[in-house]
Amino acid sequence: MKTTRIAALLLAGALLVTATSCTLSTGQSPSAAIDRGFQTAYTADREQIKAAVAEFIARPSDPSYDHTFGDVPLVSDDAVEVSGGQVIAGKDYYVIAMCPLLVTSSPRGILKSVPDTAHPDNCVKQGANAETGMASCQASCTGSYIWLTTEDGVIASVCIGDDCNAENRDGFQVAYP
Repeated sequence: MKTTRIAALLLAGALLVTATSCTLSTGQSPSAAIDRGFQTAYTADREQIKAAVAEFIARPSDPSYDHTFGDVPLVSDDAVEVSGGQVIAGKDYYVIAMCPLLVTSSPRGILKSVPDTAHPDNCVKQGANAETGMASCQASCTGSYIWLTTEDGVIASVCIGDDCNAENRDGFQVAYP
């Protein structure tokens, strides 16, 4: 037990020295490096959601689970205001239902888990999240970003909360998750 603690302390010290030397060699503060890491994680979540929604849209029509080719998984058909970033002007954006995108849902989606950035609004038990066979994902949504889609699968997000530097604007807004 004592050896494990010593090894853990040595590892923590080595990581601190490595982070400090990387910070000094790049001229960035540790917080800037952390922010860049958060932005990278946000971008990875965005790409995963984009792929999962595209896969959902491309599924063949199947009346056994009330899916028509081209449908997107939505919480409701109420449009959400969003601007900036990669938003396409004149398109309506809707809250993505995350539960149908999970591999534990029936039919199976392609996401192993809800992305860390997903806001509770993406997992409310209504719309596509409430359909028969959907995995329960309400407890998994604790992030700061409400993920949105157009009817043809264009993805956007809005950050909600005090840590966000802009609300109702698409893209990474400093907050993570």
